[in-house]
Amino acid sequence: MNKKLLAIVKLNILSSGRTHIITGIFFLLFLIQEISYIIEGTGSSSRASIGYVLYLLVFLSAIGIPIDNFHKLINLGGKRGDFFKSALLTYIILACFVALANLTICYTYDRVWEDTNTKVFNVIERSEWNTHGPLGSVLQQFAFLFLSSVVIHTLSLIHSLLRGSWHCWLFDGILLAFIIVCLQFAPLNSALEWFFQSFVFQPNLFLEIPICLVLAGIVYGLSFPLVYRKEI
Repeated sequence: MNKKLLAIVKLNILSSGRTHIITGIFFLLFLIQEISYIIEGTGSSSRASIGYVLYLLVFLSAIGIPIDNFHKLINLGGKRGDFFKSALLTYIILACFVALANLTICYTYDRVWEDTNTKVFNVIERSEWNTHGPLGSVLQQFAFLFLSSVVIHTLSLIHSLLRGSWHCWLFDGILLAFIIVCLQFAPLNSALEWFFQSFVFQPNLFLEIPICLVLAGIVYGLSFPLVYRKEI
């Protein structure tokens, strides 16, 4: 792996200051609230795991990297291929880190609540990714996070490239309309829910991981034609 690519990956991670700050603030607020519940003994009957907050690190990075770093990299003489490779490697690193961190939280901090009447919902147990042990939990989480980051990255990059033209308004309008239809049109909502439960949040790692990786590859390639034809 060449030094230039690693330097861009480092830039992607270190330049996401807002992402780190926002994630850190939410994590700290969530932690303070949970500690106060433990001390006062007033915890609710069910709670979302603090591990969910770490997912913000992946999701917000996937928004910021294409919007903030693409034009910066090109203006500094970088190639478009370098951007795609570095972004992909960045998301792999972040997805691995968050998957491992959430696994640690699931088997340590979340267990603190076992002595109370509170049920903690962690995506690992809720999606039954712990069926194949800790390694399976990490791999399945990684596949989900990687797919999510690629989808968000692609949408953010297309929006960034179209910004300043009527195509951007059209793209945002179509995306917003799709979200509204999915939320309001019950059959489509049910179909999407079935798809995610059957494949993306599938307990069987031999089914979930390949599907997520294949979908990530397809989605990641959607912006290629636009990027390579766009004059920067």
